[in-house]
Amino acid sequence: MKDLDRIVANAPDGFKNNPKFKELVDKMIKDKEKESRNWLSFLLIDFKFYCKMKINTNRKGQLMENAIVKEDKIEKDFKQIYPNNNDVRIRIETVKNWPLISKWWQTRRLTIFESIKERDSFLLTIDEDYTDNSIVSMFLTKYSQTQCYGIDNIYIMTKGNDEIIRITEEISKDYKTIAKKIDKIYFNMKTLRLLIVIDNNFISKQEKKLLEEKAKKEEAKNSIEALFN
Repeated sequence: MKDLDRIVANAPDGFKNNPKFKELVDKMIKDKEKESRNWLSFLLIDFKFYCKMKINTNRKGQLMENAIVKEDKIEKDFKQIYPNNNDVRIRIETVKNWPLISKWWQTRRLTIFESIKERDSFLLTIDEDYTDNSIVSMFLTKYSQTQCYGIDNIYIMTKGNDEIIRITEEISKDYKTIAKKIDKIYFNMKTLRLLIVIDNNFISKQEKKLLEEKAKKEEAKNSIEALFN
């Protein structure tokens, strides 16, 4: 609208008083206003959809932890989407466009050597602002075609270990400064749940430092408590 106002202001007086010019300007203003209203309506509908999806699916979230792995196998409704043989690219991010899975060049949580070594890997990199109310979307792309899916809950498990952990605001604190190498990703389209299998053979220098700090704190805590035992 500002550009349109500037054009009108700088127009010759003969144009300003011309009925055809006035009619053209009025039409452009109405088109701009209509475009703005349509775009705003789209955003509101999109936001309401995500909110409704989060509310409805969160009610079922508590039933999930023990239902993903059955008899040492991933539950059948979970389909492996990474790695895939279809050349489909995956992007998972929050509404703030922070990637939850990253390539080496998208994160500073690896050393240069680690980045080179894991240049072909996907990494779990949880946003420092991640909360239980964060809206997460997954985009699957091939050529010019992209499909978007809302994610209700994210679960992680370590390769070779059937223990399932749901990423909550509290749990995410342990992952907000480190990068975990991803082995596989599964998605349940019916329940909008994502399962990320972590390759625990890779531990970054930053994670090792964090683990050492935790061990020292735990040792100090135990030493203090031992005084009263």
